[in-house]
Amino acid sequence: MARSVLSYALHKFQTEKAQKLMRKAKNTTDRELFAAFNAATKITSEDLQREYSSEEVKSLCLRTKVRVKMHYFNSVWDAKLKREKKGRLANKSDSAINAMLVRATKKEKYKPYTAKHVAQYNHIAKCELKRKNNLRLDRWKREKWTSQTLTRSEPESHGIKPGNVSAGPASLSARFELKLPDMPVL
Repeated sequence: MARSVLSYALHKFQTEKAQKLMRKAKNTTDRELFAAFNAATKITSEDLQREYSSEEVKSLCLRTKVRVKMHYFNSVWDAKLKREKKGRLANKSDSAINAMLVRATKKEKYKPYTAKHVAQYNHIAKCELKRKNNLRLDRWKREKWTSQTLTRSEPESHGIKPGNVSAGPASLSARFELKLPDMPVL
């Protein structure tokens, strides 16, 4: 049996996510659907152990946008959101808003997040990103494979003969059966 590399924080996060999903289910059909969705999106140890080749890293770097989430674990941002919600920042200048936020942080009304909490979040985000990157690479590989096989193959190899093609899709399906090559399992 393979050694599990899932951390306690990641396992706890995934179970809480699954419980939250199941609470939204109204009936047994929804529960089955949510359970299948949760199983499909769950991060596994195989996802985390996958090593990328240099070509895969290059394609990820070139095709994936980088998004910086600067408002996560930012106590000043939290203070600003709470004050906006109360309506205290309406009709204030930027310098007045900044002065209010400085006073709030000096008085320690909004304490910064602990390093442990931020590290746990970063670990979970890193694991989710690895899973998404794995899915992206697999999808790109499938798309590349299908585009190569469709461009290389001739219409006759799929059961299509030039004389059998007519205007409508119904007549196409009636005249021949489309045979696609088997796709390798990734």
